[in-house]
Amino acid sequence: MDVKNFIKSKKFMAIALALAGLAAAFLIFAAGVFVGFHKAEFSYRWAENYRANFIGSRAVGGMMGAMFGKLGERGFIDPYGAAGKIIEIDSAAGGQPSLIVKGEDGAEKTILVKKDAIRKFSESAKIGDLQIGDFIVAIGRPNDQGQIEAKFVRIMPAPASSSASFAPRAFMRFPF
Repeated sequence: MDVKNFIKSKKFMAIALALAGLAAAFLIFAAGVFVGFHKAEFSYRWAENYRANFIGSRAVGGMMGAMFGKLGERGFIDPYGAAGKIIEIDSAAGGQPSLIVKGEDGAEKTILVKKDAIRKFSESAKIGDLQIGDFIVAIGRPNDQGQIEAKFVRIMPAPASSSASFAPRAFMRFPF
């Protein structure tokens, strides 16, 4: 049997399709491992830097309460964004401004804000436009210190009631 006939044979096509299927399955598995690794790494870094990020009276229940409280699905904190009420603003003259946001689950997250990342409705805003008590949604990437480097921060209207959910949970789990 020559090579051209072998390539055209059903046996070769079956082997080629099986190998392509295995390669696709491997790529899907690798993508899942990659996403899972980054979620676990963020949760680890967040816990490791808890005191540096949340020292003071803002840490309700202490480290144990924060670690074993509501930390999102399967014990992981959502690393790619935050939605909630601003409880502290650090305009960091000369440095990168940051916000401390308390989410609906009670977790406090540090958001590092870029100069042009803040929006209120369709207009851009500045760090000086933010006030403690404002509700925001921030989307970005986690860094090694357990903080979120925001690519986008939107100032939102306050929820109708204090028991109202601020952002849909499915939105908060979507990694950008």
